[in-house]
Amino acid sequence: MKHVSILYLILLLAACVPATQTESAAAPTPIPLHGYDFSGVHLRLKNVSEHDFSNVTLTVGGQTEQIGPLPPAATTDYTTFTTDQRSLALHVTASQKAYEWTADSTFGVGLIDGGEFTLELSIENDALAVTFLMDNPILQDAQYYAEEMGVSIEEALARLDTKNEDAISTLNEQLQANEADTFAGLWLEHDPEYRVVVAFTHDGEETIRKYVANDDQLAQLIELRPARYTYAQLQADQQTVLRLLEAIQLPVYTAIMVQENYVELGTTDRTALDAALAEANVILPESVVITTFYEPVGEEPPFPITPVPDVFMPQLQQRDAVFMDALLVGKLVVENGCLRVRSEGENYLVIWQVDYFLTDNDGVWEILDETGAVAARVGETVYMGGGEQTAANNSELRQPIPVPCGGPYWRMGSFLPEEYIPNITGEAGE
Repeated sequence: MKHVSILYLILLLAACVPATQTESAAAPTPIPLHGYDFSGVHLRLKNVSEHDFSNVTLTVGGQTEQIGPLPPAATTDYTTFTTDQRSLALHVTASQKAYEWTADSTFGVGLIDGGEFTLELSIENDALAVTFLMDNPILQDAQYYAEEMGVSIEEALARLDTKNEDAISTLNEQLQANEADTFAGLWLEHDPEYRVVVAFTHDGEETIRKYVANDDQLAQLIELRPARYTYAQLQADQQTVLRLLEAIQLPVYTAIMVQENYVELGTTDRTALDAALAEANVILPESVVITTFYEPVGEEPPFPITPVPDVFMPQLQQRDAVFMDALLVGKLVVENGCLRVRSEGENYLVIWQVDYFLTDNDGVWEILDETGAVAARVGETVYMGGGEQTAANNSELRQPIPVPCGGPYWRMGSFLPEEYIPNITGEAGE
């Protein structure tokens, strides 16, 4: 599998590139992670154009090597380059025309010694184009991890070693199966140092010793911590919460927070949740912690609104706890008094989250969010997360949907932030 190296372009090269071969050439022997050899970069060239390169010349630092012909789809063998040079130039002749390419100063910054790379050569817009591919995804992951964690490539490879991952995964499975009465969870921590944290309600040292006695490497990584609830108890309590809330029908979510050792119950309206729990006489398990991650603005926003009375904008009574993540791109329009999004042959009636407000701004109809900022304008293209739903449930809405405002329906998630809006040409929905 080939991975395009976007963040880490290369090179440090010297020596010659061997004669070409066909695409079916065997890949080099995988480099083991233990005792990893960082002696050099493994590089090959590939002609991905339709042009027959009659000659290819590679210049690295002060050394120039003649590679020779490189026909379409041909690829050289991998060659190991060990000289520490940070300049690279290619000279290609195709159809009796010469092309030049020189790496800029950023090349070489993300070099992984021992990494396997392919330089794909093509002619684009009458110029030589060079694309760098990292052929070893493990090394690519290690490079990214090393940059993020501020560690060496060697350390990153050791942490990402599949043998370590398998041993940690096996340990977690064994503890869940055999030590359910005391085992409270296992997780990895990467900062300030790499460690495997294992939590027990009691007797942790005695228990873990049985499982790592023959694995000194894993034993040195383990840090024990105390906990109040076992992982099995948290799982049981989560299921209890789901059963208790089934009749309440409020948008909430639950999650087991292993590191914090509790069951999280998330809500977008604490007042509504407390009222519903009291009315249903529901008492939550002790391990449950209610987290309010959104507080509704309410019926009266703290900014001026000029209502548009003849436009229907269906809204949920309570904000969803989890949004669907599909993307709707289309024009926000008003048809038959209904606020809709017209997109690629579909015409969706949007089911809006709470705290979006339609206002008339001197003849321009705008949608304001909970802060009073303009989120969309009628007549303009919108980029809206969410998902299609086959029917609307009037019991979820502040007002029932009138007959002229039928489906299809789009249950809104959130607007796509401006920096993530794709470069889409043409008028959406036209």
